Amino acid sequence: MSKIKSITGRDGYVVAKALYSSIKYTESLPPELRERSDCKDVKAILLATFPMFAEMFYRQDEAMEKFWKEQPTDALWREAAIKHFVPVELD
Repeated sequence: MSKIKSITGRDGYVVAKALYSSIKYTESLPPELRERSDCKDVKAILLATFPMFAEMFYRQDEAMEKFWKEQPTDALWREAAIKHFVPVELD
């Protein structure tokens, strides 16, 4: 069996991210709309084919959830607005 040549150099990462995004989307749906067997299969494919990426994406999600829980939302938006706001003078 011949090995498939990489197209972008990031093929594995991109495919793993698409699989992970599919899982996250499916899990965000109301229970009656979820395709349970598809989600289970996608998880199995991701973990069997790209275990290192699956772990990385999971840890990133964990870190972001922790970050947002620890930050006062109003203060973050205020800081971002101050940092990125560029006053425009109107004629």
